[in-house]
Amino acid sequence: MAPFSAHQYVFLFLWVAGEMLGLPIPSVPVLLATGAVARAGDLSFGVATALATLAALLPDTLWYLLGRYRGVRILNFLCKMSIEPSSCVTKTRLTYERRGALSILTARFIPGVGLLTPPLAGVVQTPYLKFLALDAIGTMVWAAAYMMVGAIFYREVDDVLRILHRVGFSFLVAAIFIAAAYLTYKLIERHRFIRKIRVLRLDPLELKERMDQGEELLVVDLRSQLDYEQNPVTIPGAIHISPAELEARHNEISRFAEIALYCT
Repeated sequence: MAPFSAHQYVFLFLWVAGEMLGLPIPSVPVLLATGAVARAGDLSFGVATALATLAALLPDTLWYLLGRYRGVRILNFLCKMSIEPSSCVTKTRLTYERRGALSILTARFIPGVGLLTPPLAGVVQTPYLKFLALDAIGTMVWAAAYMMVGAIFYREVDDVLRILHRVGFSFLVAAIFIAAAYLTYKLIERHRFIRKIRVLRLDPLELKERMDQGEELLVVDLRSQLDYEQNPVTIPGAIHISPAELEARHNEISRFAEIALYCT
């Protein structure tokens, strides 16, 4: 087995905790490598699973408390940090609205959802012990599953680790270059999206003036059910249709009137 780390357990704990705090460092490759190392007998599968679970639960508790006491603002903060702000929160909210607290069990397996689920659970006032139990079970299954895959395919993982150990610095430079290129692409995409929205944006004061003048406008409140329950105040005359209801209620939106959409 190729060298993994002189302090394997510490490395695993810090890496997983870092991702759960929001750092862009995916834990899946590390879990796969950990499983392969455990298969070789260099560390305990059970201890590694427990450490990975604990490493995730501590940051998750922090995010949960921030969501509970800071409300939707913490979700908006995380959304602003995302390179895909148009969808970073929507996917998580829809999943939580459809499945409730049980979505905590599978959140780790859905890209972009794992980080937002703990603060969202706090926002909707999910009891902490219930959240902690579901989060612990889901995280343990997540960590054990990927480590098991690494253990099953330990020869292939070992080959990859040996190659990485040989190429060393060259691979690191290539990985940084690829990551930087991807980030640049996503930032350009985000900038284009924001420019497009600005072109189509209707100022609230302009909307009010047009409504006061009696113009025929259909105003649709597209806030999620969670946002609506947090602040049920809406524009007079607007109809509320959450994104989860669009497919079922799209007939309520006239195809002949000018439509103004708004959300958080």
